[in-house]
Amino acid sequence: MLAEDLRPNRIEAAKKLRLILLTAGLQTSSGLVISSGESFTQCPITSDHAVLKNMMGQIKSGLLEDGTALGDGLATAISRSRTASRKSKVIILLTDGGKQCGAPYPR
Repeated sequence: MLAEDLRPNRIEAAKKLRLILLTAGLQTSSGLVISSGESFTQCPITSDHAVLKNMMGQIKSGLLEDGTALGDGLATAISRSRTASRKSKVIILLTDGGKQCGAPYPR
């Protein structure tokens, strides 16, 4: 996520995109899961957009083990979305498309 093909880098571009999406959906509740070589709930589902924006601002490289455990991040997001009371739920997945790591997928 530190590649500079997007300015200033991919992680900052993803944060900017997430802020745009958050602003566009003013009536929604949102949460934030970050993942790298592991996943972590940065912010549980909330309707407090100020808290969510603050938590997004705290994201930086090096918080988690290196890697792209895409499945782990998605599983965490799905688990968190189950606590939301709305029938309609959306998960927006932003990834650098890097090499996969994490727990093996069940067959």
